[in-house]
Amino acid sequence: MIWNYSTVHSGGKMQIVSHAARTKLSSPPNTLAGLQECIEKGLYYIEYDISPLSYGDFLLFHNEKLDNTTNRTGPVFLLKRDDQRKLWYLNKEGTRETRVAHLSQLIELLNDELLVRELQLDLKTHVSVPFTDDILKNLLRIIAPVKNRVRISSCADWAIRRLHELDREVKLGFDPQFFIDVGRSEANPYPPFRQNRFTYRDDHPIASYNWQSSYEYLVARAASLWSQGQGADVWYLRYELLEKSATDGFNWIEFLHSRGTEVCAWTLNITKKNNSKIFSPILKMQPDRISSDTPDSWKRYLEA
Repeated sequence: MIWNYSTVHSGGKMQIVSHAARTKLSSPPNTLAGLQECIEKGLYYIEYDISPLSYGDFLLFHNEKLDNTTNRTGPVFLLKRDDQRKLWYLNKEGTRETRVAHLSQLIELLNDELLVRELQLDLKTHVSVPFTDDILKNLLRIIAPVKNRVRISSCADWAIRRLHELDREVKLGFDPQFFIDVGRSEANPYPPFRQNRFTYRDDHPIASYNWQSSYEYLVARAASLWSQGQGADVWYLRYELLEKSATDGFNWIEFLHSRGTEVCAWTLNITKKNNSKIFSPILKMQPDRISSDTPDSWKRYLEA
C-alpha cells in the first residue's frame, strides 16, 4: 500500500517533524542554519534539542557534556557565556564545522520566519541539572515572543507538569521513554533499567505483577502513565515501542487518540539499509506526526 501525505487523523495531515532541524542524516544537528534549510525544503515542523545553561539561556545541544562533538569539554550547564561564543561543532575529521548557538538566537530568527508552523523544543534531562523553577521560567520568558508557534517537549514529566502550572497556554509534549521502553542498550545511563518478562524496560512495580498477558500489562501501564503526562496534548513515542506493543495487541495511538492526544512516532529514518517500507506497520496506525533525521526523503515519499 502506498501511503500519501493526506494520511489523516481528525481531519489533519500527518506532519513530518525535522528532528534536530536536519533535512538529511549528513546535516549537523541543532544549527541555526538548519532552520532556514528546513524552510527551503518545505518542512515547517522543526525540532531542536535544548539544554539549560547556568546563566539563564539554553544551548541548542543534545548531550549532557560537550565532549567529542565540540571543541570544548565538560558539562553543558557550566559553560560560560564567553566560552559559548567560541563553541563549535566538530565534523568527522575533528575540525570546526558550525557554531553551537543559543535558544535566544533561534527565537530571534523564528520571529522573521513566519512559515514555521511549530518549533518543538525538546528539553533535555541531565542528571547533573535539576529543573528548578528559575530554569523553567527562563524558558517561558525566552519563548514568549513566539509562544503560539512553540511546543516544549520532555521526558521529564515533572517539568511538563510544572510548565503547565506556570503557563496554562504553553503547548507541551511528553515522551514516556524514562518509564517504558524497548530495545535500548544496557549501557544507557537513564531509566528504565529493569526488563520485565514481556521484554519491556520498566522500573515501576506494575511491570513486575503477575499479569496473564503483555496486553493486560500494557493496558494498566498506559492508564498509569496517562496521569503523568497530562498537560501535554502531543506524546512522543519510539516507533519500536509502538510496533512491539501492537504485536502484543495494544495500540498506543488508539489509546491516546481516545483521550484527545496526538502522537508523534520517532525516529523514522529512511536510509539505503532502512527504506520506508519497513515503517508501514507504523503508518497503518496513523500517527499524527513522524519525527525523522531524513524528513526531506519522507516528504518526497509521502507526496508520491
